[in-house]
Order: sequence, then structure tokens, then C-alpha cells
Amino acid sequence: MVLAGVAIVAACYISIVQILRVDAFAKYRGELAPIGGTEGVKLSSFVLRAYDGGHLSATADVESAVVRRDRSSISMQGVSNGKYFSDDETLNFSAEQAIYQYYNSTLSASQGGQIQGDDLDLHVDDFTLARNQNELQVVGGISGRLMDGEVTAQTLIYDFTDESWSTHSVKWKGWQQDPVTEDRREWEFEAEDASGANDVNIWQNARATDGEIIVYADVVEHNTKTDVIVAKGNVRYFSQDANVRCLEATVYHDEKRSVLVGAVNMFVKSKDDDTLAEVEVPVLTPSTPESNKPLSTEPTEEQEDVLRSTENVRDFPVKIVADRVEYWYKKGERRADITGNPQARQDLPQGWRMVWAHTAFYDGEAETITLKSKPEERTVRIISSIGDDALARLFTIST
Repeated sequence: MVLAGVAIVAACYISIVQILRVDAFAKYRGELAPIGGTEGVKLSSFVLRAYDGGHLSATADVESAVVRRDRSSISMQGVSNGKYFSDDETLNFSAEQAIYQYYNSTLSASQGGQIQGDDLDLHVDDFTLARNQNELQVVGGISGRLMDGEVTAQTLIYDFTDESWSTHSVKWKGWQQDPVTEDRREWEFEAEDASGANDVNIWQNARATDGEIIVYADVVEHNTKTDVIVAKGNVRYFSQDANVRCLEATVYHDEKRSVLVGAVNMFVKSKDDDTLAEVEVPVLTPSTPESNKPLSTEPTEEQEDVLRSTENVRDFPVKIVADRVEYWYKKGERRADITGNPQARQDLPQGWRMVWAHTAFYDGEAETITLKSKPEERTVRIISSIGDDALARLFTIST
């Protein structure tokens, strides 16, 4: 009886081993195409369901595929209706070719594809969905929708965890809603590099415009929640009324107010020039009244009439240099506070005139410029090329 029992157990063991050695993919082997040394199985017209630690990580419709012999990856052709499940977001995808790596739950496509998610809908040259890093990585060109705007760029890294992103050689165009008036404004950005996180987008070596102003700077920070722009480094600021060079500019769009600081050079246009154009901003080098010599010849009557008239002040542009300019550009509320010992020069065909002051205030609606001295001092000074030279505590020019 004992021998009989041992025989039965041995027979059962042999049967179980034979069953475990059965290849579930055996019927697919060698029938569709010859299989190489690393190729284990070839499949066609199937649905992929990939799991990571018992959790579904990706699904897709696949036209054909090859599974490696060691089951480490599957190379697919004609991938559609794909879904990639990260810890924080689900992305839809499609691709001409894709490889899924089982060990690190990574899906890569190298011959173009489409990626769709909450904040993006992109055509891409080459993408990788990396579950371990919880991010989308794109190498090559991208085009489509990113963060509610139309984008073209080279490369992209998008982190699902905090929805942060970074890209290179980018152009972005989209709409921003004013937090106060709820009006919608279209923004355009071009930058060498860009990144975004927590409602703040940073554009490097950038150009930005909303149709009312154009800003160039080494770095442009845009708070998409408050719609405030801070431009830093080699700033050039263009508007319909004036063009500016400075070190830093902050633009508050809800107030239509700009604060310009650091070696501010402002070129105030003539009243007939309201074009928004990117032109070279003339620089006014700070000087003293003594270094600006009048004409050595006797002025003509025409020169005296023109250079002493206040009626033509807005007929010609003005160059201003100051430490700080705060400028309100809303129609009906145009004005500017100019501080930091401003100087201004106006060149006319008949000569020039210059002013120095402690502070200045421009009222664009009343068409006046008020120059102020230091408290209890007489430091406002006005000179011209015909030899006029005046000192005052307060001087108001009607424009």
C-alpha cells in the first residue's frame, strides 16, 4: 500500500510539472513571422493591459506587437485608444510605434504620437511616459494645447504630481482672464526656455505681448492667477505712448499700471505717434546743466519763438532718464510719477531744451507736466540751446 501511494504521488508530481511547463503563447509562436533570438511572441489585433504591482498602469488597442523572450518589454505597432494611468492623472495616447517596459512601467514612442490630458493635447515627435518618475518626457518637437494655450516647442517635461512643466524654444499663445474685470486678454510668449508651477510661469530670454504692451527681458515671470508680469534684466518695454529701457518692470494688468525701475530710459512719443512697435529705445546719458552748452551764435527769432513755446511740447518726442517711473496707462486715467532725479531732453529742428528736477508728475488727461524741487530748495532747472536758463521750486508745463 505504501509503495502504491508513493507511485500515485510521483505520477501527480510529474503531471503538475508538465502543466507548469506549458507555454501559454505556444500557438502564437512561429506562425506569424520568424522570431529572432530575443523575440518571444508575436501578436496581432489585441488589447494591451499592463499592470504594475497589481494596479492597471496602461491599456491600448494594438495592431501588432513582439514580446521579448524574457517578457521584459513589448514592442508595438499601430497603438490607439491608449490610456496611461499615473498616480495623479490619466493620459490618453496614440503612436505609430511604442515600447512598453514592464520592469519600470515605462511607455516610449519614437515615431510621433498624440498625448492628451487635463492640461495638454499635443502632437509630439518622441515621448516617454515614466511611471516611476510620474512624468511625461518629450524629446523633439511638440505642437498643440498646453495650459489653455496653443504651443509649439522643442522638448517638454511634465510632472503629473504638481502639474509643473518645462520646455525649450517655445511659443505660447492663450487667453488670460482679468481677475477684477473678468475681461479676457490674449497673451503671446516666446522664450528660449520656459517652466511653470503653482500659477507662475517663467520665460527666459523672452518676449511677451498682450496687444497693448510688448516686453522683452532676460526673465519674465507671469502670475496667471493675478495676471501680473515681472520682467527682469535688460528690459525693453513698448507701448503706444512710450518706449522704455530699464532693469526691471512690473506690469499690473488689472490696474493697467506699470512700475519701471533701475536706470530707466523712457522715450515719450509725440502726440501723433501711437503705434505699438518694437524699435530701438534712445538712451539719454545723465548730464549736468553746465555740460550742455548753448549755441555760440545769436538765436534767430524763429528759434526763440519755437523753443520758448509750451504749445509744441507734445509735438516732439522726449527722452527721460530716471531711477523709477510708475505709469498708469488706462484710457482716461493716464499719468506717471517719475522719481530719482529725473532729467529730460527734447530735440527740435530749431534746437533743444532740457530740464532737471527732484521728481516729476505727468498728467496725461490734463496734458500737464509738473516738475518739483527737493523740499525747501530751488532745484528745478530748465535750459535751452538758445541760452535760456531758469531755476524754480515748482514748474508746470501745459502740454
